[in-house]
Amino acid sequence: MTEDRPFHETILDAIREACSAEGSVRLVDGLASLIKSTKIPKGHEAIVAEWKGLLDWYGWNDNPFGVVESVLRKKQEAEAEAQRKAQAQEQLGRDLSQTTAVF
Repeated sequence: MTEDRPFHETILDAIREACSAEGSVRLVDGLASLIKSTKIPKGHEAIVAEWKGLLDWYGWNDNPFGVVESVLRKKQEAEAEAQRKAQAQEQLGRDLSQTTAVF
């Protein structure tokens, strides 16, 4: 049995597979839907790069599926979430140090 890998790694393989003679617009559309409906915590730049390569392979100059915009938005959301978590951890540390100082 193979070990499961994170989405941001496996999606790259799927995009590369869509850039083959066996790939089809239906597969690309399915990948686009999957990417746009999935929370992506990291690997955004690699996904965007592979997706742009797929668009080039098919000769699509525009972004007909909205994937690039979606992934970049998810990147901003992930960065904002990471910043919120870091601030919460920092605040928790300050609160604990103040509590410890009282005792």
